[in-house]
Amino acid sequence: ARQGALSDYHLHVLLAPHLGNQGGGNTAWVDDFEGTPLLFAQRNGNALALACSAPWTKRSVGYVGTSDGWQDLKAHKQMAWEYERADYGNVALAAEIDIVKSRGDFVLVLGFGSNPEEAARNAIASLRDGFDKAKHDYIAGWQEWTKTRTAPAKGGHTSGDLSRISLAVLRTHESKTAPGALIASLSIPWGFSKGDDDMGGYHLVWSRDMVETAGGFLAAGAHEDVRRVLAYLQTTQLPDGHWPQNMWLDGSPYWNGIQMDETALPILLVDLANREKALAEGDVARFWPMVKKAVGYLVRNGPVSPQDRWEEDPGYSPFTVAAEIAALLATADLADLNHQVAIAVYLREIAETWHSSIDRWMYVSGTDWCREFKVAGYYVRIAPLM
Repeated sequence: ARQGALSDYHLHVLLAPHLGNQGGGNTAWVDDFEGTPLLFAQRNGNALALACSAPWTKRSVGYVGTSDGWQDLKAHKQMAWEYERADYGNVALAAEIDIVKSRGDFVLVLGFGSNPEEAARNAIASLRDGFDKAKHDYIAGWQEWTKTRTAPAKGGHTSGDLSRISLAVLRTHESKTAPGALIASLSIPWGFSKGDDDMGGYHLVWSRDMVETAGGFLAAGAHEDVRRVLAYLQTTQLPDGHWPQNMWLDGSPYWNGIQMDETALPILLVDLANREKALAEGDVARFWPMVKKAVGYLVRNGPVSPQDRWEEDPGYSPFTVAAEIAALLATADLADLNHQVAIAVYLREIAETWHSSIDRWMYVSGTDWCREFKVAGYYVRIAPLM
């Protein structure tokens, strides 16, 4: 306490569970587990348990906006409510920590599990190990990973070098339950206006974003990480050769659109990994069936993307067409390595045909912009189908 004594203060913790990516349908309750006082929440096959190294003076659960701890403190300036259970709703857990008995020094632990008992045991075990061990193991793990995987900047690291931080940010996006699965972002755009009926967001896997992240891994020499990404792509590829527009970690599609660059870029990752000598022995042959299926989809359905990269409109997109042509040529090289000469010749012919059609598809002239900026013509971001 900077003023007065610890007994002059009250410290509370508020936890709003969104288990299984949903705020609704959660159940919360107060209970002890093997002599340890905890707060619990559960939804379907997900559960959490909140523990503290200091004693609780009060514990309560309630429904958000009516009987939760925030409403209690706002109305009474202290915890006046001690509800033991809140079933199936948008719930919150609240507790007051005994900072006098703990002398202001305590550790909060949040444990997860497939059921309340597992969550409780994880929380209690972590509490017994202590914060210092968790902090040491966490930092040591990151240091071990980054020290051999960060490519030094020219002239050595400078005070403004952010390569290690950038690499760590990328690595943070890999799932801990589905190795190699990299979500696009740890965020949900417009999350303030989204509810349980619309769980989409960048916390899904986009094969395009994942390949771009893997490219960063390659640049940093994180070859093992790139191979995990390729293995994940192999297991989530759809039977016709393409990948969903976006998907959950288990490969289940969320949106049902098709974006051709998301099929082309995984091919380019295999090619780039091979060029950078990031593949293990036998990987060129291992990933060839995936590449072959993907390029087959491009040939059958390209070059027009049913949904453009940004606006999700059909048409010719320079980005997508460029990725497709590059993928055709990269696959031709991989076909040579796999002794598929006829396929290599065919793909190079298709690539040449598409390349020679770029101006016809996406270059315009004589428009108002041409006259305004005094240029002969320009490539459009997306050319609608005629």
